[in-house]
Amino acid sequence: GSGGRGDHTVLPASYLYPEQALPRYTDPVLALRILVECLTKLKRLDDVEQYLGEGMDREIRMVAEREQAKTFARLERRRGMAATNKANSSGEGGNKGIGEGSGGQGGLG
Repeated sequence: GSGGRGDHTVLPASYLYPEQALPRYTDPVLALRILVECLTKLKRLDDVEQYLGEGMDREIRMVAEREQAKTFARLERRRGMAATNKANSSGEGGNKGIGEGSGGQGGLG
């Protein structure tokens, strides 16, 4: 007969029905909840937490560097515009009101 020894010849569902190999969830919260439950049962949640923590530190540094570069570029553009405006306007206004436009007085173009 077919005892427990024949179980190794059973094909997995993913082989028989490849389109049904992995469940697809339209609700991301439900999908994440199921994933966390599975990882907890497999006792791998700590591994994932450590991996995510390491990756998060690296990603935060990269985002910080990008934002810092954008800020420096924006400041350089403002300095360049301020120098151009100062040369064109004979020095009126000085450094007061940085960040405020010309307010319609003496237009730029």
